[in-house]
Amino acid sequence: MSFAANIRGGDDTTEGHDEIKQEQEISFRDSERQPLANDERGNTDGDGISIGFVGCGTIASSIAEGLLTQDRRPVSQVYVSRRSNDKSSRLCRLFNDGDGNYDDERRSKARVVVCDDNSDIVRNSDIVFLCVLPQDADAVLRSLDFGVVSCADDNSADDCDDKINDWESDGSWTGGKRLVSLVSTSKLHDLIDASKLPQSNVHRMICLPSVSRLEGTPLLVPDKDHDLIDLLGTLGGNIASGGKKGDDENKNGGRINKDEIVACPDEATMETLMVTSSMMGPLYGMLRTNRDFLISNDVPSSIASSFVIRTYHAMILDALGRNDVEDGDDDNDDDGRGVIDRLIEEQTPGGLNENALRTVKDRGGYGAMVNAMEKTLLRIRGGRSGD
Repeated sequence: MSFAANIRGGDDTTEGHDEIKQEQEISFRDSERQPLANDERGNTDGDGISIGFVGCGTIASSIAEGLLTQDRRPVSQVYVSRRSNDKSSRLCRLFNDGDGNYDDERRSKARVVVCDDNSDIVRNSDIVFLCVLPQDADAVLRSLDFGVVSCADDNSADDCDDKINDWESDGSWTGGKRLVSLVSTSKLHDLIDASKLPQSNVHRMICLPSVSRLEGTPLLVPDKDHDLIDLLGTLGGNIASGGKKGDDENKNGGRINKDEIVACPDEATMETLMVTSSMMGPLYGMLRTNRDFLISNDVPSSIASSFVIRTYHAMILDALGRNDVEDGDDDNDDDGRGVIDRLIEEQTPGGLNENALRTVKDRGGYGAMVNAMEKTLLRIRGGRSGD
């Protein structure tokens, strides 16, 4: 399957979504804000993009922290829902000098602004992240005004896209807000219908909490908004592997940012990739099983947990380093498919690792994992996963 995405070699999702019933939003531009600078979409008078989050749980706060930490794309302010209060207060402690309860003057200078009304988030933001429970997403979006009445109600989708292009070139159109949904089961057509935004302005995204440290590989669909891809790409790729980073181009001409972000051409591709993000729970279950085994064999718990985590981390770094090196090998023509296979083949025949691998396979361990992935994909696509 072909990916069409934007790759930028940079420097420095899942069902772990926010259990929040509040709302937040962001937009690239607002009718009550100054026109965007023509030289860099999303920046207002050179001060940076303003970003909002409807819902402030684990994933939302992680994205906010990452965007405020990265230094490649300027971010002027981040507007967040008060709930959950511990997450929003933590962001204020990290990036402000207080808890977010400011007078108007201090609020205007704060990097993180806590809002009780989601409409304030939308009104002041250039990009709006939707981070609420799946059952709340539709009602939340329909309660918000993205300022696109003239486009959504009076014009066709093509006319809307023309208006967006006009706005991009001269900063004259006021309907340029971007919506990015982190709701795992949301669909683009439902998001467009509920928000009334043009198709070009609506996206889905999945990532893991590690984006707060600028680590990991977020997923985004669709793959047309290169500025948004570049911004969200700053959240990933900061994983130390010693390998080569850079642009990779697939055989069909599409571009995939393996280091920072994978921008997908369609929802089916993204939903399949989301299965891997959903394996975070089984992975942690494996770590716990390994830890408990060590403790049951008289290893102190204070040593067991740290050793297990660091050892698995070292394994992943080894695989990542090999993947980066082989990506940069001009003689390697398997598109990276052989990296994992070669790592397995390198296990010493009859050795400890090869024996453990065979035992797990023979006992149905990997078959159970495939079953879990199939059920996860079915649920992501709106079906019933069963027991």
